Amino acid sequence: MSRFSIVIVAKNAEHKIGRLLISLQGLTDDVIVVDTGSTDATVSIAETSGATVHHLPWKGYGKSKNEAIAFAKYDWIL
Repeated sequence: MSRFSIVIVAKNAEHKIGRLLISLQGLTDDVIVVDTGSTDATVSIAETSGATVHHLPWKGYGKSKNEAIAFAKYDWIL
């Protein structure tokens, strides 16, 4: 496995998160979805796909992404 993390900030993305996570399988062992308040099935789809899910309040994309990278296991982050 490659030694990089993939960090995804998501909110109400049930219509696309599953396809995204499937396309990432086998690239790394550290796929993180940071949910920012979804009211749909985003979280359950991410968990079922094997991603690690964390929850943060939405603070705008830049601030949310910067907080989300703290959950990454590796120094290289996509």
